[in-house]
Amino acid sequence: MKELNIYLEDGSFGGNVIMESHDSKVKALRVRREDIPHFGKGKELSTRGIYFLLMEKDNIYVGQTSNLLDNRMFAPHTGNIDSRWHTVIAFAFPDWIDDSQLRFIENAMCEHVYKKYGHCETSSPARENCNEAYRKKIYPFGIAHLHLCQSYLEDMEFYLETFERLGGLFGEISIPPQPPEENNLQPEEEFYFKNSSRDAEGTLIITSDTPRNFILKAGSKISDGLLEWRGRDSVLQQRAQFEAEGKLLNRVLTSDEYFKSPHAAVEFLNGGSINALIYWKNKNGLTLGEVLKSQKDS
Repeated sequence: MKELNIYLEDGSFGGNVIMESHDSKVKALRVRREDIPHFGKGKELSTRGIYFLLMEKDNIYVGQTSNLLDNRMFAPHTGNIDSRWHTVIAFAFPDWIDDSQLRFIENAMCEHVYKKYGHCETSSPARENCNEAYRKKIYPFGIAHLHLCQSYLEDMEFYLETFERLGGLFGEISIPPQPPEENNLQPEEEFYFKNSSRDAEGTLIITSDTPRNFILKAGSKISDGLLEWRGRDSVLQQRAQFEAEGKLLNRVLTSDEYFKSPHAAVEFLNGGSINALIYWKNKNGLTLGEVLKSQKDS
């Protein structure tokens, strides 16, 4: 649901891609090895971050650097990785991210690669240490640091999912032609959520803007307490911030508030993970997923 800008570099940069979003501090690049000098000093890869080295058609090495990405990927790696990799997927981070946060994110990305592709060429961290329990033990971050890392991880996973949709990490990226903007616009519509067991309910307005806005209406009521799930700390922090700013009183929103997606809005209300496409419904009882599908098919 993020507003996403994708740039395909042509000419000598053929097949290379840059992705960025106004909703994220992270930028994603997919660059062939021979073209990396064009993205070097003073450009997109002259920053710290996380990188994937792609080898053959199904092998990935995950690394991180608090120095410069374009320097680190050409520094020695273990085994024969340096003679095998042909493409890098790099995630450029803002300068203020620290070394421990980068290692935390590297560990989580190794876990992601193991789960999705079954194999990761990274030897440190070891596979048995690529999990949430290990990260909590080694990196005892406070809520603010955890929220920041989780936000970056969600952005990276969003970029990776986009690469997959456009041809796969190892495939040729292809952006389908977009219909004229006016054909994408749908009338502004309200969607409703209610979970009696958690005493939570709310109204979401999805606007016809480009990009769309997701507005949780004043009067929406949040659950009493939160469940245990991956996004818990983020929602806990957001609720606390709203209360401190007077936007949330006795579990009720006092003003209309913008959210980055219907999913973020419903988790804020429900205090637990829930499928936004199923649980947001319009006045006719159609789910958000059904409405989006009908718009796509029409």
